[in-house]
Amino acid sequence: VTFNNVVLWYSLRTYSSRIEKLLGDRRYSSLHERIKEDIMHRMVKDDMFSYSTDLEGNYEFYDDPTGSLLLLPYLGFIDRHSPVFRNTVRWVTSERNEFMLKGKFRGLGNRHVRHPWIHWFVTEVLSGLEAPSALARIPMDDGLCCETISEKDGKCLTGIHFPGASGFFAQAMISNSEKNGIGKA
Repeated sequence: VTFNNVVLWYSLRTYSSRIEKLLGDRRYSSLHERIKEDIMHRMVKDDMFSYSTDLEGNYEFYDDPTGSLLLLPYLGFIDRHSPVFRNTVRWVTSERNEFMLKGKFRGLGNRHVRHPWIHWFVTEVLSGLEAPSALARIPMDDGLCCETISEKDGKCLTGIHFPGASGFFAQAMISNSEKNGIGKA
């Protein structure tokens, strides 16, 4: 799964010096670079990121709002203006993607629940596709995020008071305020 491998890359890149000190092994200092090369070589198909591959030529185009390919620039893996990323965005947000749901609250569902996930709307903000103000139009579940909403009216459908979505929502707000210098001394 591409997103999971990118999270591994991010973790090794971020913590490799600590891992080296703890284990006394220098092999980890460049492992993240090799992982990135493998992801770009094995997980990119038809000039866009695939969701997954079996490494034997079979791959799948899909995206999951709880670990979206659109977060790769946010994690520092790829520039959001790169052709591979832009092609990925085009596919994920297109009608060719059966999980991109139309409606007043157009958003990405997944195999688990075919309604827009709050994670998707937060991903749009973190990836720079939408302004944070886009989140304000979503009716919240007593001021908290739920798991999924109706694409028609934005009302909570699943996961009332969903902590994962609420935490992710808060991360987007904090990240955006830091990026814009709000709240910094």
